[in-house]
Amino acid sequence: MFGFSDYTEYRRNEQDLDRRTEQNRVARERKDTARRQAAERRAAERNDERTGMGR
Repeated sequence: MFGFSDYTEYRRNEQDLDRRTEQNRVARERKDTARRQAAERRAAERNDERTGMGR
């Protein structure tokens, strides 16, 4: 089946692909969260500078 010698090997490969896909999704979500938080911090800092609250 698809170049695999048996169903067990096929399932093991499928599970490995699923695991890597999930790890990539989690890593992507973490990066997105970090990027969003950094943007919010920069916006807050700009707002503080504009209103004089940063001093």
